[in-house]
Amino acid sequence: MGAGEQRVFEILSTVIRSKKYALILIDEIDLLLHAEALSRLMSVLDEYAKAKKLQIIFTTHQEAILSFDQFIAVRHLYQTNVAPHKTFCFSETKPDAISRLTGKPHRPLVVSCEDDVSTAIIEKVANQLKVRKYTDINRFGAATNCFTLIAALMLNGDDLKHSVFVLDGDVYETDEKKVKRVREVLTGDHPSDVKRRQDAPSYIRQFSPSGVIPPEVILHSLIIPLQLTDDSEVDDVITAAQSVIAVENNHDYVDKVIESLGTSREVGLSRIVNVAAKAEGWNDYVASIREWFEAKREQVIETVTQ
Repeated sequence: MGAGEQRVFEILSTVIRSKKYALILIDEIDLLLHAEALSRLMSVLDEYAKAKKLQIIFTTHQEAILSFDQFIAVRHLYQTNVAPHKTFCFSETKPDAISRLTGKPHRPLVVSCEDDVSTAIIEKVANQLKVRKYTDINRFGAATNCFTLIAALMLNGDDLKHSVFVLDGDVYETDEKKVKRVREVLTGDHPSDVKRRQDAPSYIRQFSPSGVIPPEVILHSLIIPLQLTDDSEVDDVITAAQSVIAVENNHDYVDKVIESLGTSREVGLSRIVNVAAKAEGWNDYVASIREWFEAKREQVIETVTQ
């Protein structure tokens, strides 16, 4: 037998021979076991634990163990890397716990928006609420594509409970227009079709809910009333925005500021949004997406078990 098989027999032998109500401790139960063998071992241990009233406590580094949460009380242990080293115990499996297990970022919150301007705004809100690292932001392009994307995902059976689709607010600005577009992309008379049409609008948010002004115009209007400070990073943006008066199209309200700053577009957008976020009207403008993030914070940020 291989070392993994020998270890399974040793574990099973200990469990089978133990007395009722025994406490059994196993270090790295997944050591030398592949996923299928671990799965079968978990099922057998559960049977004996229930029959003999055993308490089996074990450690593991395998993410697969999370699939047995119906009969395993999972706890995540984390030791800080800097002195004084402290060990924390988390009772829920949240993104940081999965990242520590897999070594890869886990971003369960998914936000889809129109373009890079919207992306910069959403990133700022997510950063303000400390949920950016848990958020995947992607773009669907023109506003009409928002509804097509939602329809495709719903028809594919995707779970959208942690997804939101953000419109700029200058197209499909009313609930009536959104519902009409949903009906155009989600047809059919089956009860499931009706249910999808009813649910789809609930996944949509937008900036400036009561207006039809593009984000570029809003950002510019938020910045120009601001007073200059002693911070050149901020003042350069304010000065550049105040110099933009007559433009050929709405995009120029942002494009000309970025050109004046002499930075890349990504950096320029970030600086513009950072300054706009200092304005009094910022919170009202992003209220809808901010509320969505606030509702999700508790589901993604770890709380320490005392």
